Amino acid sequence: MSKSFGERIAELRDAKDLSMRELAAQVKISAAFVSEIENGMRYPSEDVLPRLAAALGTTVEDLKRYDHRPPTKEIQELVDLDPRFGFAFRKMVNSVRDLGLSPSDLEKLVPGTKPKKKE
Repeated sequence: MSKSFGERIAELRDAKDLSMRELAAQVKISAAFVSEIENGMRYPSEDVLPRLAAALGTTVEDLKRYDHRPPTKEIQELVDLDPRFGFAFRKMVNSVRDLGLSPSDLEKLVPGTKPKKKE
């Protein structure tokens, strides 16, 4: 399994030889928040994420690759817009399970997306 978002943050912080307090000061957040991020208890907001990426010498896109949370909010917004999405998502989940599809297989079914490279 790939590393978590928090593990990636800790890895990058260690590579730059920064303490949690030093990183927090650069990003303008608390050291406690950095600790909670690294321990997987919290995630930075869309406002904090670019500052975190810059302080760690990486990109927002790189960090987002390690955010394995399901897109629950986005899915709910679509279902609220049109309840037929709920049926479509359930059908997709069942197909993924029944057919043993990989994430790459699923991405190939969506026009305009490219499967991500494995690390």
